[in-house]
Amino acid sequence: MANEYYELLGVVPTATRDEIRKAYALKVREAPPEREPEKFTLVRRAYETLCDEAARRDYDALEAHGARVAVLTERAGKCMEEEEWADAERAWKEVLVLWPDGHAASNGLGLCQLEQGRWSESRRTFRALTSNAPDVVAYWVNYGLGYFRESMASDRDGPVHDDLLLVKARNRFRKAIELDPRASVGYELMARTYIHEEELGKALEWMEKAIQSDGKVDAGDVDILIQRCIIHARLERRSDLAAEATRIRSCLPDEPDARKHVSGLFAQHAGDWVRVKGHQSAAWFIAEATNFDPYNRELWKHRLFLFRLADACSSIERLRQDPQIDRILGARALYVVGRLGGYLPDDKSEDQKAFQTFVGAIEGAQGSIVYDQILLFRASYPACFDLDEELLDDVLLHAAKVCNRRVPAKNKDRERCISCGCLPAWGHDFDCYGREGSGSRRTVQTGGSANSSAGGSTTWCSWCGESGGHAAGCSSRPATSSPVPTAASVAGPSQGANTGTSGCAVLVAGLAGLLTVLLILLR
Repeated sequence: MANEYYELLGVVPTATRDEIRKAYALKVREAPPEREPEKFTLVRRAYETLCDEAARRDYDALEAHGARVAVLTERAGKCMEEEEWADAERAWKEVLVLWPDGHAASNGLGLCQLEQGRWSESRRTFRALTSNAPDVVAYWVNYGLGYFRESMASDRDGPVHDDLLLVKARNRFRKAIELDPRASVGYELMARTYIHEEELGKALEWMEKAIQSDGKVDAGDVDILIQRCIIHARLERRSDLAAEATRIRSCLPDEPDARKHVSGLFAQHAGDWVRVKGHQSAAWFIAEATNFDPYNRELWKHRLFLFRLADACSSIERLRQDPQIDRILGARALYVVGRLGGYLPDDKSEDQKAFQTFVGAIEGAQGSIVYDQILLFRASYPACFDLDEELLDDVLLHAAKVCNRRVPAKNKDRERCISCGCLPAWGHDFDCYGREGSGSRRTVQTGGSANSSAGGSTTWCSWCGESGGHAAGCSSRPATSSPVPTAASVAGPSQGANTGTSGCAVLVAGLAGLLTVLLILLR
């Protein structure tokens, strides 16, 4: 039984602390919390126990106390995994009858009491345990966790009572830090107490102490770094969030699976932000997810949608007060953003009703007015337009046909990418040549020619077709801060000496070809 935690982490019973830490980081990647939460909980519990020397000695000693203790301990552990706290408590009490000095059994008993909300009993258990084994970090951590959990769950006696519980919790966490300054768990829990009080600046300070506790930043710190990203998002600090993501990249092993794992964590938190209607933060997190896994097409789809949604949500107030946008078009945009943003219930009958109302309102309108209004809306509120693009494009095409006008391409609008039509702030579509890492330049093998007897290779831009450079409006051009076509690229070559020289060269080449054909015919 005593080897169960070692087998779970894949290490031998004589493994050093560094070996256990490395094994834990590997197991977390194999069983991430979002995919296998139960296995992750076991792995975390094994890691915390085996990294604490006193708790590890206590755990190893269980093997020496007979088969009955081993059976009861295993039963209690399984009950805790299944969150059957009452059954687990009974099993731990039986263990303590057979083994009164079993500190690990007392620790398990206190945790079961804590999970059942019996705060005073849990405190008595951990008070006795820390008196008998004052040098074990895990016992002080769980002792403080009881006070902290009670402060989160209790509202009796008002904020004063809550503050006293937090003070007592922090005192226990500080004791754990004093016993082992290199263990990060005490610092992490201190940070959580300040998050509970919305003192996010102090929470960030304690998280940084947790990261630096072992003197290095490595893969084991990824969870804390992501928690720092969440706080930066709450504080609306986009640049700080990106800096934390850079730190994560620097400490990850050079393995695709590790990057995909972190990408999944960022994507998961993006979903959490969507559920609480934090669309801007969701967009930031999904952007970092695509940075860690740039070849995931589905992530790029979600990224574009979330950036459009965040942009649309932020422009709603401006849209409401915009006198240039017709109220019918504005009402349609407000409904679509409200539905996609989660502000309105998911009701298909209401969707159909809103659709019919909009279509019925514009059917009797003059075609040129509808045409001008939708083009103005598309240019002024690109995100709102793109969220309802299919319907609005159909209406625009119909209006253009009625008034005999041409519909300008969307990617000709101000600031849009000429390749995919997205705004630079959103990023680009997955297949856009302007997207970094999309393979915007390709190498084409060419055969021998009149000037070359052997085959060679030429690099061509996949968007503008130029070799050795880019066209003026090409979205892949490094010097172009925003992929927008210039006047020269739209108007074509200017009239002048260069154009005349180029035309003469073409004429001479054509005459030479004609002469060659005539010579062949004369032969």
